[in-house]
Amino acid sequence: MSAGLAAAVLALGGTGVAGSATEARAAEPQQRIVYTESATVDGVLTFSLVSMNADGSDRRALVPSGDGLPRGKYVSPVFSPDGRHLAFISEDGFGDIWVAEPDGSGARPVVMDVQDPDGWVDQLAWGPNGDMLYLGFQSKPGHDRRRLMKVNLDGSGLDYVLPDQPYVFDGQPSVAPDGVLAFLRGGTIQVYDPRQGGTPTPLTSGLQPAYSPDGTKLAFTRQTASSGPQVFVRDLASGKETQITDDSGGVIYPSWSPDGNQLAYLAGGTDMRLTVHSATAAGGPGTAITSDDVQGNGRPAWVIPARPSSPGDLTGDGKSDLIARDSAGVLWLYRGTGSASAPYAARTRIGGGWNTYNLLS
Repeated sequence: MSAGLAAAVLALGGTGVAGSATEARAAEPQQRIVYTESATVDGVLTFSLVSMNADGSDRRALVPSGDGLPRGKYVSPVFSPDGRHLAFISEDGFGDIWVAEPDGSGARPVVMDVQDPDGWVDQLAWGPNGDMLYLGFQSKPGHDRRRLMKVNLDGSGLDYVLPDQPYVFDGQPSVAPDGVLAFLRGGTIQVYDPRQGGTPTPLTSGLQPAYSPDGTKLAFTRQTASSGPQVFVRDLASGKETQITDDSGGVIYPSWSPDGNQLAYLAGGTDMRLTVHSATAAGGPGTAITSDDVQGNGRPAWVIPARPSSPGDLTGDGKSDLIARDSAGVLWLYRGTGSASAPYAARTRIGGGWNTYNLLS
């Protein structure tokens, strides 16, 4: 039984399966973080993608692979909203945008040699539907503007997000579930709704905005008088802003856990250790989960649990399925085929003893 189907079956039950649900929750793996780190090996500065649990355990290298993918520096790993894809930048002189399976396998290019006259691509953010990416840039010396771009996942539609204007420095995109874009313009975080168009709206002073998974809050960094840049969280409904961290040396690039309960960021000034802090309890330093001999680069990415790609897709194949119970209390799965003439395959038994329940939801 697939993970998605198992979760759906647990959701169908009542008190009779409470023990099974509890056991399933206890067996769930820890939330994981992927980020780019650098280390000096035999006198050579090397960069790599690393994956680990949120407590620093089970540390592994994440090595993307795919036809034509060069070995090199991979930056800005970001997981799609449905958890089914990993996008990243491969730096080989020019920025190449690749998308892969969540474990890095099967990588394919989205667009190669992304060039902008004013900057080098170094940031990615997924669109809300997982079918496009926003691109942020690092400014080139001596240039007087920096602009955001976007590209469809099939490589088409590479273009600027906003109309051209001089002396504007836009970057660090983050996207809410409803598609509203937050980004940095100068030293101000702005918001822009591509569906409405018009002019971006200033929101607050700060850097490196990051929407919470439910889109109700925005984390960002802001300079403080006593301890350098720290993470703040803004409640978007009320406008209330709360300082969350107090890490000596300052912090950069906050990133929300999928459940919205934790923030990961880089902390420690020149050390830039990967650090985790509660997103709901403000105050004090976070917990560093990497050592001093490596240095983080860019925004950490939380691994997003994969979810069905379409309504009713319980098996993860992109087709809607059906679960039914017969008069004997046997639970049956009718796997979707995608065919209009024969929409479901022959049924498969997935459980028994369901005749005590009068509602499946």
